Amino acid sequence: VGSTTYPFALALAKQIGQVKLQRFVMSIKHILGALL
Repeated sequence: VGSTTYPFALALAKQIGQVKLQRFVMSIKHILGALL
């Protein structure tokens, strides 16, 4: 069970991390755009 769920959980965590990173970058661009 663990050997099949681990890669899936890892891939899911990677995907979530990428989405959070993209949102983080977008919010920084928003803030910079408001300041400039």
